[in-house]
Formats: sequence, C-alpha cells, structure tokens
Amino acid sequence: MVPPSVYLLLSVVSGIFLAYLKSPFIFVSLIALGFLLIKPSVRTFLIVIIGTLTFLRAVPLFPGEIILPQKEAEYLVKITDLEESREGYRGIVSLFLNPESISPSEKGNKFKLATFISDKIVNKLEKNIAEGKYYLARGSFRPLRPQLNFYGFNEKEYYLKRGVSGYLKIRSLQEVSFRVKESFPDSLVNVLKDALNNMKTYFSRVLEKLPPYAVSFSRGVLLGIRPTEEEGKVYRNTGTYHLLIVSGMHFALLFSFLYLLGLPKILIFLILTFYLLLMGLTPSSLRGYIMIILPLLLLPGRLKKPQNLSLLLLITSASLVLFILPHSLFSLSFYLSFGATGGILIFSPAIKKLPLLNKLPSFLKDSLSASLSANFVVLPLILYYFLELPLYFLPANLWGTTLTTFFLPLGLLYLTVHFIPPLEFVLRCLITGLSFLLNKGLEIISNLPNATVLVPYPLQISLIISLTLFLVIFNYQYLKKLLLKIIKQKEVVNNHQTLTQPINTKVSSKTYPKIILSLTPALLTFFILLKVLTPSGFQLVFLYAGQGDGALLRTPSGRVYLIDAGSKPEDGNNYLKLLSGWGKTSIDSFIITHPHSDHYEASSLLLEKNTIRKVFVFSPSWSQTKDVGFHNMLLSGKNTPRIITLDKTTRIRDGEVNIEIIPPKSLDSEDLNSHSMIVKISYQGFDFLITGDAPLSSLSNLTDKMEVLKVPHHGGKNSLNLETLKRLEPQVLVISCGIDNPFGHPLPETMKVIDDYQESSNRVNTYITSHNGAISFRVKDNKLKVSKLVRNNSDRF
Repeated sequence: MVPPSVYLLLSVVSGIFLAYLKSPFIFVSLIALGFLLIKPSVRTFLIVIIGTLTFLRAVPLFPGEIILPQKEAEYLVKITDLEESREGYRGIVSLFLNPESISPSEKGNKFKLATFISDKIVNKLEKNIAEGKYYLARGSFRPLRPQLNFYGFNEKEYYLKRGVSGYLKIRSLQEVSFRVKESFPDSLVNVLKDALNNMKTYFSRVLEKLPPYAVSFSRGVLLGIRPTEEEGKVYRNTGTYHLLIVSGMHFALLFSFLYLLGLPKILIFLILTFYLLLMGLTPSSLRGYIMIILPLLLLPGRLKKPQNLSLLLLITSASLVLFILPHSLFSLSFYLSFGATGGILIFSPAIKKLPLLNKLPSFLKDSLSASLSANFVVLPLILYYFLELPLYFLPANLWGTTLTTFFLPLGLLYLTVHFIPPLEFVLRCLITGLSFLLNKGLEIISNLPNATVLVPYPLQISLIISLTLFLVIFNYQYLKKLLLKIIKQKEVVNNHQTLTQPINTKVSSKTYPKIILSLTPALLTFFILLKVLTPSGFQLVFLYAGQGDGALLRTPSGRVYLIDAGSKPEDGNNYLKLLSGWGKTSIDSFIITHPHSDHYEASSLLLEKNTIRKVFVFSPSWSQTKDVGFHNMLLSGKNTPRIITLDKTTRIRDGEVNIEIIPPKSLDSEDLNSHSMIVKISYQGFDFLITGDAPLSSLSNLTDKMEVLKVPHHGGKNSLNLETLKRLEPQVLVISCGIDNPFGHPLPETMKVIDDYQESSNRVNTYITSHNGAISFRVKDNKLKVSKLVRNNSDRF
C-alpha cells in the first residue's frame, strides 16, 4: 500500500508544476481524472484539496516574463534578496511601476527582477544596502536572456522558475526621501525582517574579531551567510561545501545541545524557530527544522532524541517545504538537501554492516556510512551541475563533519556570551583553533594530486545508468519479493484487529557469482552508452563570448583545439561544459590570436583545471606585451602548459583536418590588434578563417576562397571592406560581439559592407553571437551544416 505521504508529495508537486506552466485547465482535468480512477474517499478528497491549495498558492509566485520599455527611467524598488559577489551585489529586487507613489497600495503591479548593483553605486550611496528597504533606482529594463551557449546557463529558464520576470540594469541608487506606507501585514513582516537582519549584521561584526581564515567559515556555519566564490573554493574542491549551509545537521546538533541542558519542549521549539528565522527560509534549513519539530510536537512527553526520522517523515517535510517555498521545486539545494538525507535513511543501515566498517569505532562507522550514503545520491547531481568529482570527499567530509560537530555549539555559545570578557576570550580561542584545524586539513586535501576530477556528461550518464542496472539485477529477487509484499500483503485477524503479516524478503545466494552475473550486462551497457552518447566528427563552435572571441574545434580524431577565449574569467564554464558535452576533459592546443584580455580571460578557469596541454602565441606579443596578467595567467596553473612561440606560418595536420596559423606581416607597436594571428582550418573542401582582431592589411595576402569567415574585431570600424569579401567569397559570416556592448558592435558601416556584398553575390548568411548565441558548424557527408541556439535574428536581449 502506498503511504499517504507519497500522495501528498505528488499532489503538492503537481500543483506547483502546473502553476508554473499556468495550466488551470490541465489541473482541473487531472482532478476530475483522479476522482474517476482513484477510489473516492476522505483521503482522496484531502489530497485533491491540498493540491488545489498548492496550485492557488503557487500561481501568483510564477508571474512569467514581462516586457517593459527598455529606456532608462526611475523606479521604486525594494531590495528582497542580494548576495555579495566579486564585483558588487547580485540578486533580486521588487520593482513598482509607479515610482512617484508613496504608498505600496497605489504602486500598481509589482514584479521581481534580477539585478546587479556595482560597488561604485554602493559607495556613492555611502550606506550599506539592506534587504527590505525601499530605494529609488535609475536604470533600464531588459528581457531575460535565453541559453546562449551549448550546455550553458539559461538565464530565462533559471529566473522564471524563481518567479523573476525580467532584469533591471541599475545605474544609480538612492534612499527614498519619503516614508513608504505599507499594509499592516507587510509592515509587520518588514519590521521582523529588519530586526533579524540587524541582529545578523551585529553577530557578523562580532565574528570579525576572528582571524580571516575563520570568519567566512564561522559566518557560514553559524549565520548561514554564504562565502564569496574565492572563500568557498576549498570547500567545493573537497566536497564539503554543505558544511557552510545551514541544514538538518545544524538543527540536530542544536536540538541535542538544548536537550542536554534540560530545557522544556516549548522553549526548545521557540529557540529552534528563532534560529530558523535568523538563518532564513532556505530549503535545507526548513527541512532540518521540520524534521526536528514534527516529532517534537507530535510525540508526547519530552523527546530524548530526534528519532524515527523515517522516509515518511522526510517525504512529509518535502511536501511542507514545497508548499511554503514553491520555488524550491526548481532549486538544486532542495534536491541536494533531501537527496542526502534520503540516501542516509535508505543506505546507511546496510553500509554500517559491511565487513570493512563493522570493526570500526561507533562514531567513525556512523560518520563514514552517513557520508557514503549521502554522496551515493547527491554525487550524480553534483557531477551534472559542476562537472567535477572531489576525489577525496570521504576523508574531507569525515574531517569537516567531526570538527563542525564541536564547532557549532561552541560558536553559538560564543555569540550568546560574547559580551562577557573571560568567556569570550576562552571560546574565541577554541573556535579559532577548530577553524584553523578544519581549514588547514581541507587545504591539504585540496592540494593533493587530482583532488578534483573532471567527469564529462557522456561518462556521467553511462555510469549512472549502468550502476542503476547493476543494483536492479543484483537485487532482483529481493526487489521482486518486496514488490509482492507491497502489492499483496497477507492479512490475519487477531483480536478483531487487522494486522499485516510481513513476508520474508531475505534472499540467500552466493555473493561472488551474483556480482559477476550482475556486473557483466552493466559493464556492457556502460561501454555501449559511452560510445553512443559521445559526439564525434568535425565540429567548430563559435561560442557567445560576450564582447570577446572564443571558438572550440573538435576533429574526427578526437582532438580539441581552442582558438581564443574571452572575455571574463567566469565564462570559462561555457568552454568547460561544451568540452564535457563532447566527452572530453582536456584541450590539446590553445591558439591565442593576440594578448588582448577579451581573447584569453575565460581560459583562466581552464588553466586552473589543468585542461590545456599546449599554447600557441605570437613570438613578439609574448616577449614584448606589457600585459603582465597575460603571462601570469598562462604560468599560474599547477601544471604549466607547453608554451610555443611562433614567428612564421605554422601548419598542424590532424588527419583530414589542416590548421594553418598565420602571423601578421607588419606590426604597429601602438596597436596590439596588428599582432593578431589568423587561423585557417580546412576539412573536406571546406575552409574556415578565424581572424581575431586582425586589420584589413593582414587579410590582403589571402586569396583562397572561404566558406566561413569570422569578421575581424567584432565588426568594428574598418574591420571589413567589399574588396576583401569579393576576393574571399565567404558563404557564411560570423560576428562575435557582446549584447548591448558599449562600442555598438557590429557598427552600421560594417553591416552596410555586408549588405552591399549580399546584394552583389546573393549568397552570404550572417550570424551574430549577440543575436544568435553560439554558432555551430558541422561537416558531414560533404555538407556544411550550421546551427544556432537562438533562432530569431531580430531578438534583442
């Protein structure tokens, strides 16, 4: 018999998903169909009611995309959710369409918009920006952007699933000079938020007394303040980032500490509730809170431990979290939190009985089995989103979890009694020492050889499917009996009560033959899937590189070449994900046309991951460039790639693919663009010309006909003329430039040259990365196939 909690979860999930799709007709149809197919009962009625309530609650939270005038204006905004980033603050604001109104009841429609507030704007404000406050923001609206790179980030889908309707580009920010009137519920909520934010800020300042290496960890563990990307790097590389996120472990430790103090149940409830509000309503913190509070309130008497954390309780808490926070259905943190807990509940008891763990001390056995069980479920998710497997996650988690177990109660006690000098000093010394040990241990682990291993998508999918197949075949008899137990239970009558007589699901058989018989089809499936899912053949992709250039080439031999990589370090993920989609973990050669940052910056992440083997640079540029960052970036990795300097034309033959790297004939010491090398790629009669920022003089010696020409210098001034186009006769032109770039690329005069050539030849197609996203070229069966991510050329983002 399926537990009611499962039906409850399905009804809540259905209500949220249909609310996101805005499909009331489908929802009503499903309700009617449910009544027809499911036996009508009180339970069925309650499940339908809960699903309907969830649907009605979630509908206003998914307003969909909006279109506003894209001109600069002044808006009344309310800061709702901001996180500090490397360059400023990124997050969400609520925008009111009537900025002149001083009353939210008169403000008209309200929309949640994504935004970025730079440090310059914050400095001009001369005050720290605070959530829950109203500001006058001058800026312009833009629609959400679709996916612009293969396997890349889809801004539009990401934000719409979080109820965000657009993007506000804020140019300036100032506090409102009037008092904004609010309804009583809103004002009460804001007063509560202000009080909690002020308390959180105060405690954060208290923690600033700790050494720098302890501040970010302490803020994450004790206050739920996530560290910056650089601060959290060592935790991501060791698979221990969850230590910085307030979750069930934090609530369980706090509950145990409060119980040991002998506090009454109602006081424990109030303290845990206050802790939840202080940390913020996140899926992980809310799950931890519910899974402690439900047994605390429902079980009579004083609770010794948060026991009976069964799957039914986990499923029930998932339903409650989704009802309270509908956006969590599309949140990675929701799946990581519940997946890890579910893994512990399902697999930990069996793992504890393994011979290798059975002889270990109880604490060590519990920690290892919990870590293995949790990671068994969440590692596929981590691999899919982050592409990396932290190889030493077991020792790192054992070290981190053990020290955090002692750190959390001491840290909370420190915040409670920090105003008492003797206690403050002793506790500060203790938590400083624990922070030092934890950070030092994780740093040592992260610096071990191959601390993180890139796992490409085809390998991930093949591994997961084959592992699932192995488990199903290995446990076939057990699963069969278990299924029969669920479907057809034996009922016996005893003292006028209906009891369930369990069926013995224990299956005895010899282990090793069973493993071999299960492993053979699983391995066969793995290699077949790996072969089928791994793309092959010739493919050249011009990525959307912002206001920069970047192209990846895959040859039929399986080698990968990178030609330029701009324009921001964080964009390196786009190259990494495309590489992973090809089933690759390394780049054989990186050709840098010239050392301008918009042609190499994104490669810093690839160099950090040690994915680049060889780098080709123009000899004068390498020896004479004043860009110190260019040299430092290429030489900063753990394993420095081989640097090959060129001063004459170099040819690389890769099977049927010919790559020709052509240095410039004349140099201008004042213009680094004149240093641009040109890369010509030929395959099966098709020629591709990648020009970097080369001036027209560098193209004057080229006479061969080209199928594809990458227009120099992002379509800027004097990047192209009609004579060059008529000489090279390209069939396809690619312009790489950023959306709303400050230079106006591609310039109207460049587009005029292309239009004139189009009229004279009537054979050219033009693709612009700021309009079309990434552009892919494949050669198959002696045909050139072009694909783009954004199909409508007239789209503006």
